[in-house]
Amino acid sequence: MAKFNPDKDYDGDGKPGTKKDKRAYKEQKAALEDRPGAMDKDVDYSTLPEWLRGLLTVDNPMYPGSNYYTVFQEGVKQGWFVPEVWAGQGKENFTNAIFETDEYKNTAATARKYLAMQASDPASWQVELDNAKAVLQREAVAKGYNIDGNLDVLAEQYLMDGWASKPEMMQSVLSQYTREEATGDGSDFFGAAGDYEQQLKTLARENGVQMSEGYFSGAVNAINSGLGNIEDYQREIREQAASAFPMYKDRVLNGENVMDLVSPYMRVLADTYEMDMNQINLGDDFLRMGLDGGEGGAPMSLWDYKTKLREQPYWINNTQQGRDKMVDVGSQILRKMGIISNGGTY
Repeated sequence: MAKFNPDKDYDGDGKPGTKKDKRAYKEQKAALEDRPGAMDKDVDYSTLPEWLRGLLTVDNPMYPGSNYYTVFQEGVKQGWFVPEVWAGQGKENFTNAIFETDEYKNTAATARKYLAMQASDPASWQVELDNAKAVLQREAVAKGYNIDGNLDVLAEQYLMDGWASKPEMMQSVLSQYTREEATGDGSDFFGAAGDYEQQLKTLARENGVQMSEGYFSGAVNAINSGLGNIEDYQREIREQAASAFPMYKDRVLNGENVMDLVSPYMRVLADTYEMDMNQINLGDDFLRMGLDGGEGGAPMSLWDYKTKLREQPYWINNTQQGRDKMVDVGSQILRKMGIISNGGTY
């Protein structure tokens, strides 16, 4: 093998005369010492597949005896890279041998590309890695992921697994880092995850459906990981509401909320019993009296509902209207008995 040529690119990274070229030269020279037959030319890396050039000088311990390095060393020994052999059967022999290695069979195309870049062009690899980190950080902010301590590993995985063209795979992995903690606004999640949680909790509240915190957490994590979508959980909540309020089943399943549908009854209840309307919940017994107290379990008319409420002991015992009515009725009885005069004196 000829002496080291500082103008020659021995490791295929496009930068001749570097320390890596010297190391590659020594490895190639050592490999040639026991190669059968003469070889009057060095390996021309420019003739090799670009993705492969940076992976030939490292013996990958994950695939001992069946990796790119071992094939390359065998090719040198067999003279596949001699120009006249390479132009004939040498290139085909080398390519077929590469495809048969365990390293090739177990490595995706995108991973092969970036592994080669990492080995042969560290500067370009760093640029790609930084770009991947930027993408992941934007995604983390938008979706509420906490990846600060895992950003380097995830960025490398983003490149090696080709997440740029596989967003569902990326979401499946990132969902494991969903940021779940108290936020001060009633949400346990951040970003889009927090939005999902609030949408589901609001829908449940406005339809009188009681769900555990575990239900909402599980729903948000499933949505973030791509195992479900928010429409699935919205439909589930509406189905439960339709079951609890059968008089409004069709309207609830078609997108209306129970809270809106029963608001006239809530207003009558609030006015009659002198309540704050905002304090009345959909499970209130007095409210349900009007919703399913009509013929066949249908809602009562608002007039009948108000009359029914006034017939309850609560109206007399707990409202000013009820007490005034009782005083008025008592006064009328006493007048008829002559106990008090029409002027109101004894």
